Amino acid sequence: MKIITVCIVAVAAAWAQGVPQPRFPPRLPPTPLSALLREADQANPAIRAARRFWQAARQVPNQVSSLPDPEFNFSTMNVGGPLPLTGQFDQMMGYAGIGVSEALPFPGKLRLRGDMAARAAAAAGENVAAVRRRVAAAVASTYYTIGGLQQTLAILARDRRLLAVVAQVAANRYAVGKGNQADVLRAQLEMTQLLARQTVQHREWAIAEARLKQLLNRALASPPIAAARLQQSPPPTAPPRLAAGIAANPDLRARALETARAQLGVKLAHQDFYPDFRIGYMYQATGPSFPYRSSFSVGVSLPVFFHRKQDAALSQAGEALAASRDAYAAERESLAYQARQWYLQARADAQLLRIYRGGLLPQAAATWRATLSEYESGREDFQTVIAALLDYQNLQESYWRTLARHETALAHLREVAGANAAPPRRLRGVAPASGPGRGALNVGTHGGRP
Repeated sequence: MKIITVCIVAVAAAWAQGVPQPRFPPRLPPTPLSALLREADQANPAIRAARRFWQAARQVPNQVSSLPDPEFNFSTMNVGGPLPLTGQFDQMMGYAGIGVSEALPFPGKLRLRGDMAARAAAAAGENVAAVRRRVAAAVASTYYTIGGLQQTLAILARDRRLLAVVAQVAANRYAVGKGNQADVLRAQLEMTQLLARQTVQHREWAIAEARLKQLLNRALASPPIAAARLQQSPPPTAPPRLAAGIAANPDLRARALETARAQLGVKLAHQDFYPDFRIGYMYQATGPSFPYRSSFSVGVSLPVFFHRKQDAALSQAGEALAASRDAYAAERESLAYQARQWYLQARADAQLLRIYRGGLLPQAAATWRATLSEYESGREDFQTVIAALLDYQNLQESYWRTLARHETALAHLREVAGANAAPPRRLRGVAPASGPGRGALNVGTHGGRP
């Protein structure tokens, strides 16, 4: 019976080893995040669309601040018949006239319209900066997710090899009567569960890579993207400096420009209570025996329906101004909340990373090494060995997830507060390697590299 069980375990292990393992493409050179950010800035459709809208908005101020196009007029005075030019040459009242007229808005209206369009164009320019920040944060967040998944897949691949060693030890002990069948089957169960976890992690990596390619405007069938090894950035700066960054946020600046435009809209609504003008000149040609004539005209619009038009327009402009002020306050509070949220997230994750590096990971590695040695010598049971290995594996995966979350929080903090979020230098700290073997815990001491 023992021989049959050992053979079953060997066949199952061979099957598990033969199953194609989902993993990150081997020997793929990592792409620096800075290169991807530059690519996204040039190729991302949302950024390109925002730039186009800005360029279009810049053409509006000159249009709305210019005078209306002049009108060319041709008219005839017919005497003695309905056809044009009838009686022009033999009747003093007949003539053919050509003229031009021009509408003249009340002084100040065109300037206000131009200023309003200029504010709108400036807001569109701020929107370009806002979209660039959002895309950069999305690219960085996805990049860090891929980096964390790379490390997780490496840990799972290493632990799969370690579980194979443990399973072989359990099978050997069972063959010589020092172990039991449950230990052998449990080892094989853990190997199969680890294979399932690898499949899930590879699916998450494929989703993240597809998202990154979408942000870069790359085809989904393009070559895969590898992230550089994650390194911990410095903690975020103090809240006072973040407040200065929030004040310069392009979304908030766009809201301020919209408020300024609404204020000009109120002034323009007041100006609409004043009349507009129209001037015209016409030259009238008559017969050769009659002198030519000319006319000059001035027209004035009368806003007699101001109760239905101008009053309503003024009320509309006032509500628009109040709404823009409320929108500005709401945007400011939203940005302050987001900055606080990402700041607390980054600070908490930085503290967790210190706990992982300074205590949890070294302790878990030492426990795993000790329990494996005890099990090999027969002084420890199999369940304790598996539990120690799984604890260490889970802690390592949690470490890399926490590091990716920390970097993502800083990326979103930079989206909200710009360069004020964190200094550009890197933290010269320590980070665990992708995983130790049976006998050692590899902990780096420079920039997160082992």
